[in-house]
Amino acid sequence: MAGLVGSLAMLLGCNRLGVTVDPPALAAALAAVLDDPDLAARLRSAALATAERYSWARSAAEHQAVYASLAP
Repeated sequence: MAGLVGSLAMLLGCNRLGVTVDPPALAAALAAVLDDPDLAARLRSAALATAERYSWARSAAEHQAVYASLAP
């Protein structure tokens, strides 16, 4: 869950990985996820898949590839 501003809202991807809400709706959004096991499972699965894209190992490998492509 994230507010509608900032990078967390962008990372959540239009409610595909999580729920974006304005502050007064936060309690209702939390309740919706807690009350719907299927929704919670979908959000968890999508979030874990996205987190893999941001691992330190992957980041290091991508940086190393860029540096290698710049070497003479």
